[in-house]
Amino acid sequence: MPWSIHPPHLLLTALSKPDSTGTGFPFDPPISADWANAIIALCSMYIAWRTFRFSTKTYNEQQERNREQEVIQREKDREAALELERIRQRTSRLEWYRYVVRPELKDAHEAFGRLHQLKNRVRNLGSDLTDPEKNQLSTEYDQIVADLRNKLLERVLYIHKPTYDKLKRELDKMLGLINKALFDDELKLNRERTYEMWIGEAIRACQQCFFEILYEYQGEGIRNSVEPTPASAND
Repeated sequence: MPWSIHPPHLLLTALSKPDSTGTGFPFDPPISADWANAIIALCSMYIAWRTFRFSTKTYNEQQERNREQEVIQREKDREAALELERIRQRTSRLEWYRYVVRPELKDAHEAFGRLHQLKNRVRNLGSDLTDPEKNQLSTEYDQIVADLRNKLLERVLYIHKPTYDKLKRELDKMLGLINKALFDDELKLNRERTYEMWIGEAIRACQQCFFEILYEYQGEGIRNSVEPTPASAND
């Protein structure tokens, strides 16, 4: 008969009995149904435990892979968003130059040229300017700047107010220095050095800052789409 497994105390009891089977084994090997069911239950529990462990490990590994993929995807999305922003800024700058700066660039240079040309008027009037002469010169400076504001700055305001504010601030600063020099009775503006120190330098500094501000615009915070005007549509 085949060998069967018994608890240790049963084995000891069986071993104390004489061999009655003639097989050389001192006990009867068949296992009861209860023991068989117990073994099957234990095997089932072990298999279930191993399956649970495997499923848990697989789930955790999948979650880790998902987290890694999410991190990678977020980085890709961030890079894509940055690239789109760079493209938008380049496009905005091109539109800014084409539809805003270039159509008025010639007029802007001419406006600063007219401001410089008033130098001859100031020097030819002599060392002692009368009040009417001062008022007339102040009005001419104001008018040139007003024309520049109407032609260029109003277009800038429509697109990007911070840039408009910077340009306006530079023009206002220049006019303030010019008027201060014109109405200072102790300044002899007919003298080359005095004029250049108080008026010429103010105009040059404003001109340099004015065009730097125009060209440094990056397309950020654009308020509306830049659309061509009839005058610039064919450029």
